[in-house]
Amino acid sequence: MRKPDQKYYGKLMLFGEHTVNIGSPALLIPFRRFEARWMQGNHHTNPSHQTLYQYIEFLAQHQSQFPWLHIPLLKSFVEKGWYFHSHIPQNYGIGSSGALVAAIYEQFSVQQSISLQETRQQLGMMESYFHGNSSGLDPLCCLYQKPLLVQADKQIRFLDIPEAQFLQSLWLLDSGQPSSTSSMVAYFNRQMLSYRFYTQLNTVLLPAVDQAIKAAIQGDGKQVEIPLSKISSFQLEYLPQMIPEPLHALWKQGIESGAYVLKLCGSGGGGFFLLHAAQSASLPDLPKGMRLLSLV
Repeated sequence: MRKPDQKYYGKLMLFGEHTVNIGSPALLIPFRRFEARWMQGNHHTNPSHQTLYQYIEFLAQHQSQFPWLHIPLLKSFVEKGWYFHSHIPQNYGIGSSGALVAAIYEQFSVQQSISLQETRQQLGMMESYFHGNSSGLDPLCCLYQKPLLVQADKQIRFLDIPEAQFLQSLWLLDSGQPSSTSSMVAYFNRQMLSYRFYTQLNTVLLPAVDQAIKAAIQGDGKQVEIPLSKISSFQLEYLPQMIPEPLHALWKQGIESGAYVLKLCGSGGGGFFLLHAAQSASLPDLPKGMRLLSLV
């Protein structure tokens, strides 16, 4: 193995979920609360083990589509008792599949000297097995483990900024139910067929995403609040199926009171959501079965 002790972390897409696939900026950071790594042994109780076996079978059956991977070596590696031990919750929008793809790519890629854009494309093709259509950004963030900015011109650059700067006033809301990225991507694409949705996306959502990213990079938490509220309002009005029904009233209450704001974290539909509140005293009471996790 190239890096037998390498840890792989989850990721948080702070801004740009779904819209990054249509050319908007996006901001991702590694999420070091949850991690994964290669391990060797005979006990495979971790849920990711079965996922790994199924994924390897897929790669082997479509080997010609992934010429940059040494798939026979990967199969041999797993047959010797190696498995991917992950604490990253699956189907929660924080990079469980991205971490697995990054780990396989780093250990078994036969192409090392390619551009960042090519790496992203290859990772996206690999992760599409899990989601139907992947931007490649999640595994790219998991691979390089640095804050990652996708610019409006689609160029990618890593930010030399402490990750803690982006986590101020943020909490993770655990909805208590898994999400389905592929179904949420399909839902978003159907919404795009609506002229009203498309118009509001271009005039309201995309500018708000751009403003929120710029404020977050500058570390200006106050300036993040206005575009964040616009993003939250747009998601509740135009993407209600991405928000679990028990959260709708809480979501609306946050927008109207200004005490806190909720937004998607990943594809939506379940899993984690992001909650922004300037003061912890403003945190709301949650529906039964849900909980808040501090990010700092």
